[in-house]
Formats: sequence, C-alpha cells, structure tokens
Amino acid sequence: MGLSQRPLWNGVQAPTEITQMWEELKQRLPPDQDWDVWTTWYEARLAGTPANMELEKARVLIPDEDWEQGPAHVNAIIKRLIAEHSPSLKDLAARRIAQQPKAAAVSAEVERARLEERLKEVRANLPNEPEALEKAREEIAQLEAMKAALETIAEEASALPDPATVEQAAEAAAATVDLAAQLKSWVNQYLTKERANTVADGLVVAGLVAFLIWCGMPAWMASSFMVASFAEKRVWKRIKALKGKD
Repeated sequence: MGLSQRPLWNGVQAPTEITQMWEELKQRLPPDQDWDVWTTWYEARLAGTPANMELEKARVLIPDEDWEQGPAHVNAIIKRLIAEHSPSLKDLAARRIAQQPKAAAVSAEVERARLEERLKEVRANLPNEPEALEKAREEIAQLEAMKAALETIAEEASALPDPATVEQAAEAAAATVDLAAQLKSWVNQYLTKERANTVADGLVVAGLVAFLIWCGMPAWMASSFMVASFAEKRVWKRIKALKGKD
C-alpha cells in the first residue's frame, strides 16, 4: 500500500481540537459555492481513500482563466468533472444490491418504517392556516414518494437470489435513484438548517443518506443532503450500523 493510501492518523484518533476546527471551517464555507468538492476530497485523503487519477488530472488541467473567476465558478466545474468521472448511482446501487440483496431489503424496510413514523407525526400536526396546510400536504406527498421508493427497493431486493446479478437488481437500483431524487427535493424544499437539527427530521435525513451511501452513492453527492451537522454525525453512525449487516 502506498503512502497516499494510508490514513493520516493511522491507528489513532485525530486530536479533538483539530477535528473541531475542521468542522467549524466546513460550517463557515458558503453553502452556495460547492465547497463540498474540496472538503470531501480532503477527507478522502485523510482516510487514505484511493484517488481517481483520471479525475485528479482533469482537476489540475482546468484552465487558469477558470480558476481566476473565483471559487463558485471553478467549484461548479469540478463538481461537473466529478460527475463525469464517476459511475452513475444506478450502476453503483445495482452492484451493491446484487452483492447483498437481503441486507438491502432489511435496510430499506428499516428506513421505510422510520419514514412512516415521521409521516404519522406530520399528519397529526397539520396546521390550520390554509397556506401552511397546503404546504404540509405537499410535503406529505413528497414523503409518501420516498416511502414508495423504499417499499419498491425492499420488495425487489427481498425477491432476489443471494447473490444476484446486476441485471436482476436493476429495478431496485432504479428505485434507489428515485429515492435520491425525492430526498434531494424534500431537503431543498422543506428543510431549513434549523429544522434539520430537530431529532425527527435529522433522523430521517441521516437514515436515508446513510442508506444511499451504503447503496453506493459517492460522498460528494451525499454531502448535498447533509443540511446540518446534526444530520451528518448521525449519517456516519448509521453507516457503521449498516456495515454490521455486511
């Protein structure tokens, strides 16, 4: 194993003050400038994750005139390069679900049940004001769409042989892509940073993002769903729990 593939803090935990400063820095970065392309890259290097060398070449070959236009401009270019050099979520999910269909089915059912509980809470606390009520009903429809995608994943994955082929896992993978799209829409439309810090919404976001990462979603893509540090911490706890099913 080369030096670049070894964790920086090999075998020991990073000093608390360094971790805290890093988390504070991430929170201060402008959310509309795609800084996750750098924070994710840095954390991957810290962890010793092998780099995609074709992507690294494309990154350093960005023309100087683009770099000179500032972070929002060049970071958007890097995000596009990352997407171009990464397999699609559907392909990644199909491979993962095919490898472990039973684990995928169980995990999807866990997240479906969690989402169902959240739906019950939302329905039980509908506002009286007409405009707020309409918005709540629209959010319920969004949550229902995510629940339906999870139900499809659970049903399709549970019916697969273990292991399965990528082709056999195509329907479950397609539902995973739909889940990701619905989750992003829900986060963007209905969750403020403050609201995502609540236990109910934070758990839903964390659980679904962790499930999508387990299904193969790249960290750079998942970062756009982590609307609060509360949710982000719970994502990694949930991932550890999912890994226990491997």
